[in-house]
Amino acid sequence: MLAETLLTVMNILPHELQRMLTDAAEVGATKALARVGKTKEYITKAEAYRRYGRGAVDGWVRTGVVSTHKDDGGNAHLRLSSIQLEIAAKTSNYGKFYKYSIQK
Repeated sequence: MLAETLLTVMNILPHELQRMLTDAAEVGATKALARVGKTKEYITKAEAYRRYGRGAVDGWVRTGVVSTHKDDGGNAHLRLSSIQLEIAAKTSNYGKFYKYSIQK
């Protein structure tokens, strides 16, 4: 009953909530795998471009959604947090959805 009331107040359909919860679980899994060393915690900017697209990555970095880290040394590579990238990718469409829902 409470869940249905919240979904109505928040204007979220059940399948949208399911997608949000699935995305949250996937981000949690990515974070856990990075913590135990099974996936890379940081990836190169080039790899981020391949995975998420240049425009998206540059936008997330420009707006501060994803922070950059430089390796030590003379030829330092710019690296991005795989966790921050995953969160940005999963949540970037939610804002568009809510903006559309409010305009309805």
